[in-house]
Amino acid sequence: MEKELKITLITIAVATFFLVSLGSFVRATGAGLSCPDWPLCFGRVVPHTFDNGVFQEWAHRGLALIVSLGTVYFAFSVYPQRSSQRKLWRLSIVLLGLLFVQVILGGLTVLMRLNPFIVTSHLLFGTLFFQLCALTALDPKSEGIVALSKIKKGVAAFALLIFVQIIIGGFVGSSGASLVCPDIPLCYDGAFLPKESNGAQHLHMMHRSLGVLIAIVGAFLAIRLGREKDLKSGIKGHCFGLLFLILVQIAVGLLNVYMRIPVSVTVLHLAIGQLLLLGYLVLFRRL
Repeated sequence: MEKELKITLITIAVATFFLVSLGSFVRATGAGLSCPDWPLCFGRVVPHTFDNGVFQEWAHRGLALIVSLGTVYFAFSVYPQRSSQRKLWRLSIVLLGLLFVQVILGGLTVLMRLNPFIVTSHLLFGTLFFQLCALTALDPKSEGIVALSKIKKGVAAFALLIFVQIIIGGFVGSSGASLVCPDIPLCYDGAFLPKESNGAQHLHMMHRSLGVLIAIVGAFLAIRLGREKDLKSGIKGHCFGLLFLILVQIAVGLLNVYMRIPVSVTVLHLAIGQLLLLGYLVLFRRL
């Protein structure tokens, strides 16, 4: 990959990471409808006020515009080299498609008054966009150890599980289910689920249970790869580093409930989730 294209892709990936995190900040501060219309804000490019959450929503839209322009620029930069850079050309087409879907979902988020299914879909496609950009920009090289083919498939399945966990977590937050289980580590009144539990509590505890499962599988993968003699120490360190990040993520998730969903912890929870997913996708490519 040419240096200019690589820098462009890295810039888009970094901007998208902050865009996804800023989206979490907008939701956590209740600013999702501070601009009641779309694509303008109070019928203007620059709103008449930045109070009452308008600034963060307006900034979110502005950063989304920057990411959009960067994606279009990347596609135009790759186009003259589409014959020799087929992988990047296909990537640019996919990114433009994801961008189009994201723009539609962004508008529907406002027009449908923060419908949790739309908000979660917005997170889903934003996650796919970021992961594709970042993974391609990092371009990790494979060790190509045939004996690890099964464990490599396991890492791919594990990355998918983390992706599902991110989306479930997004739905927990957007549907207002973050505090339906106020106790830690169980749901309510010393029970995993109260006798008369509801769907929101089931969803919340599913999210917690998946977190525990992810910790167990992450530990297994770290130990399994740590015993592999033919594997470079850097990859082993990568895997144990990701396991540590999983444990931090679980602690942050519990802290989120204990502190009653503070904005900073909520944003950090999503950001770590995105980095975890990227970390395991990079691990998959390196094996």
